[in-house]
Amino acid sequence: MPSREKGMFQAGMGLWAILFLGAYSLSFWIPFLYDDQGIMLKHPLIIGPWPGINAILATPLTRGGEYEPLNVLLHWFLRRFAGEHVFLYRLSSLLLHGANAFLLYRLSRRLFEIAGSPARQAFWSAWAVATLFSLFPAHAEIMAVSSFKKHLAVGFFGLVMLNVQVEDGLSNAARCLIAGAALSAALLFKESAAALPFLAGLLSSLHFSRRKFLEECAFLAGLVIISLAYASARFLLVPRVLAPLTPGGALAHGLTSLKIGLWSLGQLFWPSSLCLEHSLAAVRSPFSWEGWLLAAATVGLAYGIIRLRRFDRLACCGALWALAALTPFLNLVPFLNYSLVADRYLYLASAGFLLMTVRLFLLFSRAARSLAALGWLLLAGLYSALSAAHLKRFTDPWDLWSHALACAPDNPRPHAQMAYLYLKRMRYAEAAREFEAALRLEPSARPLFYLDLGLAYAESGEVAEAIAVTRAGNARKPNPEALNNLGIFHQRQGDLPEALRALREAARLDSLNPGIRLNLGGVLLESGLFKEAEENLYLAAREAALKPKALALLGELAVKKGQPERAMALFEESLGLESSSWPSTASLARLYMRRRGSDKARALMDVFISRLGDGLAELRLNGDPKDGPQGRYLEELYRKALKERREILRGRG
Repeated sequence: MPSREKGMFQAGMGLWAILFLGAYSLSFWIPFLYDDQGIMLKHPLIIGPWPGINAILATPLTRGGEYEPLNVLLHWFLRRFAGEHVFLYRLSSLLLHGANAFLLYRLSRRLFEIAGSPARQAFWSAWAVATLFSLFPAHAEIMAVSSFKKHLAVGFFGLVMLNVQVEDGLSNAARCLIAGAALSAALLFKESAAALPFLAGLLSSLHFSRRKFLEECAFLAGLVIISLAYASARFLLVPRVLAPLTPGGALAHGLTSLKIGLWSLGQLFWPSSLCLEHSLAAVRSPFSWEGWLLAAATVGLAYGIIRLRRFDRLACCGALWALAALTPFLNLVPFLNYSLVADRYLYLASAGFLLMTVRLFLLFSRAARSLAALGWLLLAGLYSALSAAHLKRFTDPWDLWSHALACAPDNPRPHAQMAYLYLKRMRYAEAAREFEAALRLEPSARPLFYLDLGLAYAESGEVAEAIAVTRAGNARKPNPEALNNLGIFHQRQGDLPEALRALREAARLDSLNPGIRLNLGGVLLESGLFKEAEENLYLAAREAALKPKALALLGELAVKKGQPERAMALFEESLGLESSSWPSTASLARLYMRRRGSDKARALMDVFISRLGDGLAELRLNGDPKDGPQGRYLEELYRKALKERREILRGRG
């Protein structure tokens, strides 16, 4: 490479590195969310000991039948090395995406040379394709969620396969072997890799020669055989649970697929409406105005591709690449998902789209090469800024899900996620409202929604509604957690017989659950069934996290049985494990007042009040408003503790 061109190459690399890191460096500050939280950090194959390769290959990732054995294997290793620290998960995604950009550069350069571009022009054209691909804004979603690494892996192995296909220095046997292995790996990461043989067929049409006709046919036939063998094994060994067709019949379902494809092409042309969830309604009637418009747009698209084929074969190859890569995500085979479309589905399609775009841009700007370079720089800068802005949303779950809710108000998932965020902030009325919206949009939602809605109702004071919705969830799928919650809600209403009935049934279904035993022990104590209460509370005390509360209840039991010395010992042990417990502090202070004098009781209360004051000060330093849920709770407890201390000083404790 001449020194001038070498300097330009180094300058281009430096500029790309600045734009690339500017776009994606925020990913290292993104917490685990979405499928990482729901699947990757909870899946027994990933978080448990080595399950064996047979278990990984024979087990679907989800109950819906999603099958990603190599993605599971990759995350098993990441879990071993990184635990639950995000750095290595994000770094591996960035490295894989960077490798894909290099492979696309290498492939694009070869394709431009095949299309007749001079070496220097092919070099810079391929550089533009790879750079724009690496910065494409829709890819920010994949960088933010580690479980989406499967799209990166399909892109990596697919680009390896295509690079091998156009490599002249390899024998046909080596080409077939490497390409077959790459396709097999891609399929085991995600089944969207089924589009890769179609991409190989497109490249064959570009560099086809009669001399290699048989070799090329054998190469493509091998890829098709691998895909069919995979599909057969998948169907027989790990069958997929399919969703029903779109309401309106097969024709409406087909038009919905066309609608998905046209929406995706729009996102490729102008990727500005980026969001974790999108609202795209299915076509309800094939003979509506929407159906006729979709049919007309499809005819227009087909006509445009025919004209493009006559104008430039490489640009047409890029367009068909984009369409082929989108095909697995058109819901032709209906899948179970709340969203029909997603930005992450554009990953491999964007490579073909950018190949077409750069080729056409160069063809129409032959007389203004400097204008072409300026256009590329401006577009790369815009892509980098859009990627960084979208990635920033992922660093704040509140910003992410409120934006997703604005994008997809008819999608139950953003409503549910906002409800969980409201629960964490102790804003129970808002949480209940969002859970109600999620259940209204998806009545067949998982029973956990009913449990959480019941909790939100109960904490906002609507105990009767909490009981009703928890009963409804338990009726759909009886489970000990729902019965446990029912017992707690009935206890709050003062209906101890119903509380006992629900908690005893929960304990029967899950006899080893210490939380259920703790709640059952509390209700038994309140009901005067001391012996059975003591048995359950000692069982709960075996769990370290529940031991302070279990000891406090045992202390209350000792008080009711007239054993003050034993009660004081139990309360002291409870406070030694959890010094911030108000019930234990108040009960022990009263016992001290009666048995050991007011000085010891006052000293205990002074320590507790001092800790409460420190907690309030820390809350304010962290920016939590005084009138926030946590602040209100601590303020109320602070006033209650001061009142109790005054009572002790007056000798009324």
